[in-house]
Amino acid sequence: MSPPLSLVEVETRSAIAVLALNRPDKLNALEAALDAAEGSDARAVVIAGRGGRAFSAGADLKEIGIFPPSAIEERNRRARTLFNRIAESPKVPVAAIEGIAFGGGFELALACTFRVAGREARFSFPEIGLGAMPTYGGTQRLPRLIGENRALELILTGAEANAETALEMGLLNRLARPGESAVDTACRFLEPVAATSLAAQYCARRSVTAAFQEGGVRIEAENTEAVSMLADAREGIAAFLEKRPPVFVDR
Repeated sequence: MSPPLSLVEVETRSAIAVLALNRPDKLNALEAALDAAEGSDARAVVIAGRGGRAFSAGADLKEIGIFPPSAIEERNRRARTLFNRIAESPKVPVAAIEGIAFGGGFELALACTFRVAGREARFSFPEIGLGAMPTYGGTQRLPRLIGENRALELILTGAEANAETALEMGLLNRLARPGESAVDTACRFLEPVAATSLAAQYCARRSVTAAFQEGGVRIEAENTEAVSMLADAREGIAAFLEKRPPVFVDR
């Protein structure tokens, strides 16, 4: 099934499929776009915000605020499965980030094999201020890239990292040249990758991933479900929607 045109555009640049997403948090659009890319002759995939706009600000808290717990758990499971699929895609996935990549959008970027960004890109996990935590593999993938200490700093403070800081941390592979888009940078970066064996690439990626401890995403999922049951999680979202400081009570 083709992804809805209002949510995603699929473009092919040489051997690279570019998925330009209007709403990356709409999982059905992202799933359909990935289906289209993996079923094509493309040898690599670039995931970007459509029209050079913000990559993703994460989930819509107004929507989450009205979901029952069972629906939230199902959404988390589905997103976690999709992000794992992106990480294990046979076509090398690259995130091309313009503007903000917060929360789930940050986790989407982390699920990709590589990340390139425009010079105005910003990264953050704001969940801790809402009485929550990264949900889709972020607590596992971020430390692998930048180390435990720096990962904990970003996750526990909710601080933002700009593009230059992210590059220095090792979060990014490339920073766009002045006047160049993140998508153009990503496609140029991928040219030598797209010219090599897909089978060899896939096996090499799996081998590198196997160097790290297995089971971390499962542990994160268990902790996410535990946190979501706390009063603080409800208070965090309510305070955000009511534009007031949260009053956390769980200890």
